[in-house]
Amino acid sequence: MREEIKKTELLAVAFLIYSIYFGAGNLIFPIKVGYRVGAELLPAMTGFILAAVALPALVLWSCVRVDGGIEKVTAVLPKSLSLILAVTLYLIIGPLLGLPRFAGVAYATIQPLLGVEGDFPYGLLVFSLLFFPLSLLLAINPGKILDVVGKFMAPILITVLLLIAFGAVFNPQGAIVPVDPEFSKRSAIGIFSYGFEEGYQTLNAIGSLIIGIVILNSVHGLGFDRQDVGRYTMQGMLFGGIGLAVTFAALGYLGATAHELVDLPQHQITGAEITPVYARALYGMWGMIALALVITLACLTTAIGLISACGAYFNKIAPVMSYRGWTILFTILSIFVANMGLGPLLATAKPVLLAFYPIAMCVALLSLVQDRMPNPRFIFLVTLIPVIPLGLIEGLRSSEVQKFDSLYDALSWLPMYQEGFGWMLPGLLFFIMGMFFSKPKVKDISVC
Repeated sequence: MREEIKKTELLAVAFLIYSIYFGAGNLIFPIKVGYRVGAELLPAMTGFILAAVALPALVLWSCVRVDGGIEKVTAVLPKSLSLILAVTLYLIIGPLLGLPRFAGVAYATIQPLLGVEGDFPYGLLVFSLLFFPLSLLLAINPGKILDVVGKFMAPILITVLLLIAFGAVFNPQGAIVPVDPEFSKRSAIGIFSYGFEEGYQTLNAIGSLIIGIVILNSVHGLGFDRQDVGRYTMQGMLFGGIGLAVTFAALGYLGATAHELVDLPQHQITGAEITPVYARALYGMWGMIALALVITLACLTTAIGLISACGAYFNKIAPVMSYRGWTILFTILSIFVANMGLGPLLATAKPVLLAFYPIAMCVALLSLVQDRMPNPRFIFLVTLIPVIPLGLIEGLRSSEVQKFDSLYDALSWLPMYQEGFGWMLPGLLFFIMGMFFSKPKVKDISVC
C-alpha cells in the first residue's frame, strides 16, 4: 500500500468533494439567503456555511471513523430504527426532495430563455416529462455517456458558476438593500439561525451519510490503506470545504446585490430566479445560455446518480421489486413532486428537514466518540430519547400546525428553542446521563 499522496491527487480529491457537495441544485440557497437578509449578510452566511460545509465535514468524518456510510454509522442501533433512518434519508435525498428539486432548478434556468411561462403554464410539467424519463433511461443503461458527461460536466459547471459568483463580487449589479422586514426584529442570533436552517436545505450534511462511502472508495482506489484513506479524505475535505465556503459567500453577495435586477417579494424568492438574470447582466445572452446548459446537464447527471442509488438500495432491502422497477417508481414519484413547483416544494421540505436533521446529526456525531462509550447502543438510544420528539415538534412548529401551540409554548423555555435548536441541550444532558449510567459490555468487563 502507498503511504504518500501526490499533490495533484489531493487536489483531485478536493475537487471531487467540492463538486459533490456543491451540486447544481445548491446554488439557489445562498443566493436566496443574500437576497432576503441584505445588509445582515455576515451572520446569515456564517450560519449557512456552518450547516452546508462544517456539518457535512463532521458527518464525513464519522463515515471515515466507521469506514462506511449510513448502514455502518447506524449499525449500533436496533435494526428496525437503523432501517427507518436509512429509508427516510434515501427518500428525502431521492424522490421526495432531491430529485424533484433538480428538475425545478434546471427548468428555472431554461425558462427565461423560452419566455413562455405566461402563455404556457405547463412548461414545468413538459420539462419534467422529458427530464426524468431521460434520467431513468441513463440510470438503467448508463453506457459511456454518463462517464463522459460526469467527467467533463463538473469542471465546466464550476467554471461557469465561479465566473458568475466572482463576477458579482467584482462587478455587483446593484447596492445591498436593507434587511427583509421579516428579519428586522430578529437578533443577530436569529438571523444566524435562519442562515443555518437554509444551509440544511442543501442536504449536504445528511447526504454525507450516503456520498461519504463514494468519496472513501475514490481515495481507496488510489492505493491507500484505511488509515491513510481517512487522513487524505479529511485533507481533501479541508481544501474542498474552503472552496465551498468562498463560493457560497460569493453567491450570497450575488443575491444581496440583485434587487435592481429582480423585483420579487422577498418572502417568495427561491434563488433560482436570480442566477439567469445576473448571468445575462454580467455576460450577456451567451452567459445565460451557458448557465442554462451546464446547470441542466449537471442536474441531469446528479439525478441519474440518485435514481440509481435509490433503486439499488431499495432493491437490496426489498427485493420484491427489481432494480428497474424501483427506479421507474421513483421516477414517476419525482415527476409528481416536481410539479408542486420549486417554491412550494422548498416550503414543504423545510419542516421535514427540521424534524429529521437533529436525529441524523445526533447519530453521526455520536459515532465520532463511539469507541469511547462503555455501551454504545444504550448511550445512542438514551441520547435519542429527547432528540427524536423535539425534532418532530420543531418540524411541526415550522409547518405552523396551530393545534399544537400549547405544546410549543410549554417548550419555549428551552435554550435556543426559538432559533430551532431546542433539542441540543436535552440531547447533551441525556448523552451525559447515558455515559454515567451505562454499564460496560460483558467483553469489556472480562478485560478489566
